[in-house]
Amino acid sequence: MNYIEEYKIPPDICNNLISYFKNNKEYKRRGHVSTGDLRPDIKKSTDVCFFNNSNDTRIKQFFVALSEGAISYCTKYGIAHPLRTEGGNSIQYYKPGEGYFKNHYERNAVRNSTRELAYMVYLNTLTDKGGTIFPQQKKTLTPIKGKMVVWPAHFTHPHRGLISSTQEKYIATGWFEII
Repeated sequence: MNYIEEYKIPPDICNNLISYFKNNKEYKRRGHVSTGDLRPDIKKSTDVCFFNNSNDTRIKQFFVALSEGAISYCTKYGIAHPLRTEGGNSIQYYKPGEGYFKNHYERNAVRNSTRELAYMVYLNTLTDKGGTIFPQQKKTLTPIKGKMVVWPAHFTHPHRGLISSTQEKYIATGWFEII
């Protein structure tokens, strides 16, 4: 059992999130690593944050679909504690050749100690790499539009991007914490 589960998000929600990203000027910034630092040698992207209390219909629709996958995950693994998404959800855009180059996990004692689960949704399909590899679990994810993945945020699940040198990549990502 590797605790990495896949679910589906409707394609129109993926399109809406890409639209939200492209039109957003308020929260767009260069991608940071988990320490909050700009480290283009580790992660190179453009990110747009979105928040739990957003009034944007596209974001609200996404959270409804995300909740369905989270409920399925919690049911399968007997997680009885209520969860909520951590405040810093993001849509990440990677130009060809960009990505998260180094293995990392989503929880650490410095900044992200409340993260229990991570999620990622591929917002577009790539045919030239662009997926994600979990080396400890010997699992490679193929980037298919609408594929949502949920996994433990802990040190047990290091992962990194598989960089596409020819295609753009969009993902939505964030974390769940116990409340």
